[in-house]
Amino acid sequence: MTRHPLTRRRLLALAALTPLAACGTAPSSTGRLKVAFAAGGSKETLDPSQVSLFVDQARAKALFDTLVAYNADTSLRPRLAESWESDDSGTRWRIRPRQAA
Repeated sequence: MTRHPLTRRRLLALAALTPLAACGTAPSSTGRLKVAFAAGGSKETLDPSQVSLFVDQARAKALFDTLVAYNADTSLRPRLAESWESDDSGTRWRIRPRQAA
């Protein structure tokens, strides 16, 4: 049996997973999965440029899309932007949004 030392990282991971143990109880009568996150109180925000808490990041990903996204090789692929190009100085960008479906 291999023993793993209890590091701060392991302790935090255990503390984060402990509330999930209650998720293994019998399903609710509605058949819906209910998930709860620890909230940040007054630090919660809907501004995607200001999110720092996990719950805010999850909410922002559910509510907002990005202009571009990364491929596995870190090249960019379009999301909301159909195309983008910079001026010669690289200080101004022209972004063409894609047509709504």
